[in-house]
Amino acid sequence: MTKNMIAETVALKALLSETADHHILAEMLGFVADRLMALDVDQRCGAGTHERSTERVNHRNGDRERRWETRAGTVDVQIPKLPPQSEQVSPALLLKVHSEAGGTG
Repeated sequence: MTKNMIAETVALKALLSETADHHILAEMLGFVADRLMALDVDQRCGAGTHERSTERVNHRNGDRERRWETRAGTVDVQIPKLPPQSEQVSPALLLKVHSEAGGTG
């Protein structure tokens, strides 16, 4: 297990213990969405967050906070930003899921 995996496991356990039962699904959706977008950016950059690598081809430039309306409730997600000259992260998975659920977006 890597340090990131351990930190994510601890964060998920803390989230589960601190969240009211009726909000747990929305919080879990947010956790998974944030992680999937972070993995996408790791792949685009060629290295993880704060990781030095000779294969790095890009770097992160913060996050954008967005609200995602789901059937489970409103989810706050952190969409990673890349430098202006890079292709930006598009939460395509979120938009696809939203449109399949009958939403507009």
